[in-house]
Amino acid sequence: MAATVLIADSQKGISSLMKATLMKEGFRVITSNSGQDTLDQIWQEKPDLILLELALPDMNGLELMRHQARDKEIPIIMMATTAGVDDRVRSLEMGADDFITKLIGQRELSLRVRAVLRRAGRAAPRSIETAQGLDHRFALA
Repeated sequence: MAATVLIADSQKGISSLMKATLMKEGFRVITSNSGQDTLDQIWQEKPDLILLELALPDMNGLELMRHQARDKEIPIIMMATTAGVDDRVRSLEMGADDFITKLIGQRELSLRVRAVLRRAGRAAPRSIETAQGLDHRFALA
């Protein structure tokens, strides 16, 4: 069974690109665009990993991590369009497993998701196709 990744991001264009990238790599991907919807999806879907936007419209990603702290079994990669050192450090101190900016290549995204799942002892799907040559950036132009 494919590992499930929940992408919690208010920017639908970016989350669509991330979803397509991860689905090509064999992941099952679900999306959310608000904090409350993310909490609902966590409860219903029990994802293997969460890609969590730092600035969701109704709830800060750090606040959501506090709510989600009851289930520390789910690894979290925090993400932001731009972030200073303080945001990255605070996220990691609060329990995020990694931090990325949305200006990330498709191949790097896939590799980071696989690495966090591997460290968490969760199986990632075998790559259906390699992401070589697919190194587009997700940031809005």
